Amino acid sequence: MAGSYAATGIAVAPAGDPFHNTTAQSYGSRTLVEGQYADQGSCEYTDPAGDKFFGLYSRRNQEPGQWRVTSGTGKFAGMVAAGNWEGITQAKSPDGQLLLCNRQWGTWKLR
Repeated sequence: MAGSYAATGIAVAPAGDPFHNTTAQSYGSRTLVEGQYADQGSCEYTDPAGDKFFGLYSRRNQEPGQWRVTSGTGKFAGMVAAGNWEGITQAKSPDGQLLLCNRQWGTWKLR
């Protein structure tokens, strides 16, 4: 089984964190082959000033996933960031949509 998705979200993070007040546009795919689940994709985060950073993520089975930032613009140019993520809740969703919440943790450094 396989599928793809596009997701739009917001990040909840404290002031001073790069994810603070950012919106995210993500594109990914999921597969389930011989009982093995995989999820992978990319996200572009944009802050209120229009500065952006771009990253990749992946996850296998029920293990926490991994993410890393690969590039950025403006104040995020040269950003180094990586960590883990996991889905923590799934909400009742309108037909044809999926509402969920992810938790992520890791390290980051602006240049």
